[in-house]
Amino acid sequence: MTPAHGCGAGKRLRRNPLSAQAKPGRPSGVDKKQKFSERARGRTRGDWPCVHRLRLVGLKGHGRLEYRLRSAWKRSNNPISSKMASARFARKKKAIDGRERPPRFRAMKILAVSGSARRNSTNSAMLRAVSDAAPNGVEVLVFDGIAQLPVFSPDFEGKNRPAPVRAFANLVAHSDGIVIASPEYVRSIPGGLKNAIDWLVSGEELIRKPIALMHGSHRGDDMLASLRTVLSTVSERFSTEIFLRFPLMKMDPDDVRHFIDAPENRAKAQAYLRSFADFCLAERETACARHDQPPLK
Repeated sequence: MTPAHGCGAGKRLRRNPLSAQAKPGRPSGVDKKQKFSERARGRTRGDWPCVHRLRLVGLKGHGRLEYRLRSAWKRSNNPISSKMASARFARKKKAIDGRERPPRFRAMKILAVSGSARRNSTNSAMLRAVSDAAPNGVEVLVFDGIAQLPVFSPDFEGKNRPAPVRAFANLVAHSDGIVIASPEYVRSIPGGLKNAIDWLVSGEELIRKPIALMHGSHRGDDMLASLRTVLSTVSERFSTEIFLRFPLMKMDPDDVRHFIDAPENRAKAQAYLRSFADFCLAERETACARHDQPPLK
C-alpha cells in the first residue's frame, strides 16, 4: 500500500546502519563500534579509521561513533603517536625570532679561538692541550683558521658574507661560550684576530655570547687590556674575572702539551673550564627563561 500524498510521498526511506535491519553480511552496530574502538587503540594516526573508513561501512555522519573513535585514539599508548606528539610540541615551541629553543640537557660546547695565524703557534697548541684536558660535560673545539678569513669590508656584510666568514660565524653561533687566546703584536691585538671580531660586529652572534680569555705568556698586558675593551664592547657577557695564564713563551707545541699534561697544570685547566662552563650555564638558563622553558635542574 503506497503512502498518501503529503505524508512523505516520494521520499526514500533511509535504512539505519546501526539497526538490526542492516544489509546482510554486516555485523550489528554495537559490534562495529567495538571493532573500530579496538582497531583505533593500536594504529598510527595516518591509519586510524576516520571518515573515509566510516564511508565503507555506511557510518558517515554518526558523530557519536566518530567521537568515540577519536577518544580511543587519544587514549592509546602507541609509541609512534607519542613521538609524533612530542615532535609537534617541539615545533610549536620554537622561539619567536625563528631560532631553535636552547637545549637544556647536553654537554657545554666551548669554541676556543686562537688569535695567531702562525702554523706552530704557542696559543693554538695551548688551546689544543686544554681541549684534551676538558672535564666531563664540557666539549672544546679549537678554531685556528684566523688566517683564512678575508679582510673585513662593510660591502660584504649580511648576505654577502664570504664562505669562510659564514663558517666561522656558524661556529660562534652554535657554541655556548668562547675562549680566546692571543699573542701580542706591537703591544696590541693581532690584526687577524681584530679582523675576525670585525666580521661578527654587525651580526647577532656575539651580543650575549659568554667570552673569557686565556694567555700563554708572562707578558702581553697591554694587548690584554685592549682586547678586554673590545670584547666588553661587542658582548654583554664578557667575563673579566675568569682568566687562565701559563708561561709558555718560546715553547714548541710538544713542550706546551707536556707542560699542560702535568697534574698541577691540568687541574688548573679543568678548574678554569668548569668555572667558565658555570658562567655559560647561567646564560643558558636565562635563554631558557626567555623561551618559556622550565629552569635547569
